[in-house]
Amino acid sequence: MKPIGYFHRQHRGRRRLTAAGLGTAFLLSMLAIAGCGDTTTSTGGTTAAGLLSRPVPGTVEMIDGRGDISGSQDLAKAPTWLDLNWSSVSQNAGNLKFTMDMAGAIPDQMAPGVAGEWGFMIDTNQDGTPDWVIYTSNTVKDGWTAGLFNPKTKERLTGPQFSGMATHADTKIELTIAATAVGAGQEFKWFAFANEYTKSADNQNVQAGDHIPDLGSPTNSAEWLPYP
Repeated sequence: MKPIGYFHRQHRGRRRLTAAGLGTAFLLSMLAIAGCGDTTTSTGGTTAAGLLSRPVPGTVEMIDGRGDISGSQDLAKAPTWLDLNWSSVSQNAGNLKFTMDMAGAIPDQMAPGVAGEWGFMIDTNQDGTPDWVIYTSNTVKDGWTAGLFNPKTKERLTGPQFSGMATHADTKIELTIAATAVGAGQEFKWFAFANEYTKSADNQNVQAGDHIPDLGSPTNSAEWLPYP
């Protein structure tokens, strides 16, 4: 196993991602681009879109509707790798694994001026605001990067400071971190996102995105998803 920070091509297009630091500014406030939705808990059977389920002990998951990307660009032309289909959180041997599946294959290289970002917000004290964000991004300048961000302290852990692991393969993103690294106990809340950024004259602006659950903004929201 290669250490974090080392690019390595694996079978079936799977790549371990470097943690060299987020190439674009993480615009937390720009996540408020989707409509509101309801969250319901399901404990068995077939899971419909918008229903939280617990398929096996230690795992929660939610299916998302197709074609529900929101943003300021021409959404008919939005990339399918931005459309969230499914996300899950699981815990094993003290590690948290965050997984998401997109409607289309995630590109190894982004087009000039375009950046993709995928991740999960974690609310450990369950006050309705994010305590940590674990993310991975893909930019022309930096390629694939991954890290942890604390929105409250502005602390950003990348490169050797990022103790987790991020991979992408076809339509899937997986992010793994020790539960202790984000202060997560037995219970916490979470929120999944995928964003596309395009370069403007002054900064990086989010143009489109998708969330699980579907809501305008996670801040002070009752829509956060529970774990477990």
